[in-house]
This record gives sequence, C-alpha cells and structure tokens, in this order.
Amino acid sequence: MKRLLRPSDIPESIWEPESEVVNLPEALRNAYAELLAKYNLLQVARTQSEFKGEKGGRDKKSTEYHFATKFQNSSGRVLLTATDPKGSLQNASDLTLRAFAGGQVGLLDIPSGSGAATVALLTTIAELRENHIVPSEPLTVHVVFGDASSHALEIARELLALVQSDLERQAIFVQARYVEWDVTNAEETTAIIHEWVTHAQDCCRYFVLMANFSGFLGKSGKFKKAKPQLGEVFRWASQRSSTIVWLEPQVNEATNTLFPKVIEWLSKVTPSVFVLLWHRSKVKLFASCKLRDSILETTPWIHVCLLRLEPKK
Repeated sequence: MKRLLRPSDIPESIWEPESEVVNLPEALRNAYAELLAKYNLLQVARTQSEFKGEKGGRDKKSTEYHFATKFQNSSGRVLLTATDPKGSLQNASDLTLRAFAGGQVGLLDIPSGSGAATVALLTTIAELRENHIVPSEPLTVHVVFGDASSHALEIARELLALVQSDLERQAIFVQARYVEWDVTNAEETTAIIHEWVTHAQDCCRYFVLMANFSGFLGKSGKFKKAKPQLGEVFRWASQRSSTIVWLEPQVNEATNTLFPKVIEWLSKVTPSVFVLLWHRSKVKLFASCKLRDSILETTPWIHVCLLRLEPKK
C-alpha cells in the first residue's frame, strides 16, 4: 500500500538518508537553543551533568534538567513517528499526517512536559509543507497541554510562542491551553478532560498524544493508581472518535514492563470502542535511527516504542 509520505520524499533538512540521521526542524532547534540560554541551561545540556533528584518531576530544578538533557530525544521520537523514514511503524506516519492535514483538530497532549511532542509534531508538518511534500490546507489545532509541573507548562508556552510565526507561515494556527494535571488525581483528570471538551469543540478530528509516561507509571504502584483516571481519558476520547498514539523510549521499563500491563488492561476495558494496534502479526512497533544533537554536535541513537488505538468504524 502506497504511503502518504514516502521515505524518498522526506526533505533532507530533517532526514539524511545516506547517514540515516534525523534532524529536528530548524524552527524547533532555534527555539530550544533560545530557551536553554534564557534559563542558563546550555552548560547542563553540553555536559549532561548528573542530577540528583527526580528527573522530569514537578519541581523547577528537575524540570529544567529534563528539558536540558532529554528534550531533543523526546522531540526526535515524535519526528521519527510522523515521518517513519525506515518504514518500521506500519501506518503510523499516514495516521498522523491525515489527522493534521487541515481543518479543525482537537489535540490532548498528556503528559506534555515542556511541549516536546506537540511542538515537534507541528514543526515537522510545517517543514513538510514548506518543502511542498504535503498539502498546506489551513490547519487550526486546539491543544490542551497537561502536566504535573507548572514550570514545564510555562516552558511549553514559551516554546510554542517562539515557533508560532514559522507555523503560521505554513497555515498552521494553534490555540493552546495549559492545565496542571496529575494522572493519579481524579479531580484533576476530570478538570483537564472538561478543558479539552470545551476548548476543542466541533473539530473534524480528535487526537490524544501520550509520550514519555513510562518513567512515572513504571514506578511501584503508579500504574495501578493511574488506571481509573486513564480509563476516564480513554472513555472520553472514544466519545470523540479520537485516535490515541502513545510513544515511549525503547527501554525495558516501557516495552517489557509498562506496555504489556497497559495492553492487558486495555484489552479488557476498551475492546468495544478501540482497535488496539501494538503487535499486529506479532511484530512490536519499534523504530530506531540516529538524531543529530544540535547542542552536543553528536548523533546519538534514538529509539521509539509505539502503541496506537484507533476508533472502531
């Protein structure tokens, strides 16, 4: 079956076929470097200095450490999923590009962290549009960012503002809201869903983007505490015929611990509304390539493990 985005069509600005290296879009690289400088994090990013504390936690220090050392990898996994240059992820690229082809789209990004997933996705689509690879139909994205760290949400707000003009040049318009959200908290989960439902009304498509959850949910007892709230998110997403894409780094914590638990649980709670796509033909959805690190000027490997839920027709 012919793909919407053939690997040979991916512009070399984001995919170097000979060396098999992905590059983050220039707009995203520039915005990231500007925020590193603003928060005095360039040295942390360059040295990858060890941090004692919860990486990616709620407090300001751990949030900034995570932003300085993990942001590019997180962004790269989204770019890899949206473009799939090696053809490893079945129809994940088509699924994503169709969802954001144009019109009004309601996006829920949880946990959003500092905005890596959404901003990487939209700047990648903008890059494809700029190179006339995909159509440039007007696209308005009504996105709700949800994260436990208020500081991460503030960085996400600043990051989006820095790339906004680049997006709008490609007819991509973003209306964003930012909500503090802890997946183990029932009231906060109801609040973020209400925000999404009211903010993204009457859209032609709905999309839930989940990324980098394994570090938190893989901790002792966290997934059990989170299941009621995740169930609420999935039920509301099903009412909106949403596509759900869940991305994790290809580490044991995600692929051998968290995702098998998630799949077993989802197969019991969502079979009537979602098609669970994880290991069709017994093949897990993994992809790997090198990422050009614009700060370290190196090309480390990045790996993505993908779980998709598509609404039943």
